[in-house]
Amino acid sequence: VLEYNSNKIFYSASTSKVFMVIYLLEQYRNNNLDLETKLVYKPSDAMQGSIGMKKHKYYDEVQISELISHMLEYSDNTAYFMLIKYVGLDTLKEYFKEYNLVMESYNLLLVDDNYSKLIKDAMNNKNMNYLRFDDKVIYHKYGYYDVSYHDIGMYLDTDYPYFISILTLYGNGNYSEVVNNISKKVYEIYAKNLKLKEEHCKSLIEE
Repeated sequence: VLEYNSNKIFYSASTSKVFMVIYLLEQYRNNNLDLETKLVYKPSDAMQGSIGMKKHKYYDEVQISELISHMLEYSDNTAYFMLIKYVGLDTLKEYFKEYNLVMESYNLLLVDDNYSKLIKDAMNNKNMNYLRFDDKVIYHKYGYYDVSYHDIGMYLDTDYPYFISILTLYGNGNYSEVVNNISKKVYEIYAKNLKLKEEHCKSLIEE
């Protein structure tokens, strides 16, 4: 575990939308929710920053699974608002009072079904994904508001995954460069550590 300024408080911006995804998927897995349930898109739901919902007209019925996809891929605020109304903000606050967000995200994605695939596909995008570099696939969710720019992600391409959360106050500056450089350095440490582990295990076997 590597930490820097881990006790500093940041405004979470749109990274908080991950909580909604986890809640909905857990409700589905516990047979308390059908993700194909449709919600009516009303004029009062329309918010700025809603690229995904532009394909819909007012009073269209939109499946929860599609709202999740829009929320993760485009950080769609209208989709999020519709889901907040459906679930209830107080419900989310109570549900996540004591919660390990990182491990629960990972555990949910380990399940091989259509909905974990939907979430991976939505999080595997290049939309402001500055955690991504070279050919490394990092599933991510960014948050951006005013001076706050954050990106949280998961590298899952090996048997030894890792999680990365970068929260900054570079929203009006060079946030893309800062986040990308940190992501590269974290991967270098990860790769070096993994190689050392493999060499150590190999030496034990040979002995």
